[in-house]
Parts: sequence; structure tokens; C-alpha cells
Amino acid sequence: MKESTEKLKEQVKSACQELLKHRIDNLIADEKSAKASAESDTKSSAGDKHETAREMVQQEREMIGRRISEAEKQMADLIKIIETDSSNVVQAGSLIYSTLGWMYLSISLGSVMIEDLKVNIVSMDSPVGKLLKGKKVGDVIELNGKHITIETVC
Repeated sequence: MKESTEKLKEQVKSACQELLKHRIDNLIADEKSAKASAESDTKSSAGDKHETAREMVQQEREMIGRRISEAEKQMADLIKIIETDSSNVVQAGSLIYSTLGWMYLSISLGSVMIEDLKVNIVSMDSPVGKLLKGKKVGDVIELNGKHITIETVC
């Protein structure tokens, strides 16, 4: 079981990096598209409409830039977490199995599918992440009136 859990953890780490890389690549493509749109926009006789359209494109580019910065920060945080050694105690970088299913504690990314297993990627700052921090196999936490038993920590 330990070996297969370690393998699953490696697959989850890779899937997280790929998901985030794909997100960053898409944002960069969106940014290039918005830039091209702004550059190809020529002055029209509509005047105010033209300026409004330019301002909207500029705001979109700024929003995309912020999202790229956030995603790059997430990637840096993820890389730090990935380099964390495994422990018997839940910490950032832990893969756990509980009565809620599989969870990888790192940054908030939603979930990934590894073969037929759904693994939720949750932040240590999330409510469940805060409750799990420092726990070990056999410990029980309570979340929204539900008792959750930790069955595996890797």
C-alpha cells in the first residue's frame, strides 16, 4: 500500500504542475490575443466609442496580467510544497485518504483525476486544510458536523 500511495502522490504532483502550467499558458495566450486586438484597433470616426473599447481592452489586459502573476505565484508555492519530504503527520505536501476521499494538501486547484481516482487539491489555508494540519492516521476531525477519519497520510 505504501508504495502505491507514493506512486499516486507522484502522479498527483505531476498533474498539479501540468494543470497550473496549462492555466498559465492559456492566460499568456489570452494576453497576446488582447494585445493584438489593441494593436490592430485603428482610430474610428466613432471617437468616444473607440476610446471606450480601448479602455476595456486595457482593463482586460491588466486583469489577465494579475491572473498570470497569481498563477505564477501558485506555481512557485506548489514547487516549494512538492519538494517537502513525506511525513506521518499532515502538512503541506501530504497526500491523505480519509472518509472524504483522497486529498492533496498544497494550493487550491480543484481536483484532478488519476486513472479512476478523484483527488481534491486543497490549500492548507482552507477550512479542511486547517483542521487536518498536524493530524495523523486514525485521528478524527469534524467539519460541518461531519466526522472525518484520516486513514492514510503520505
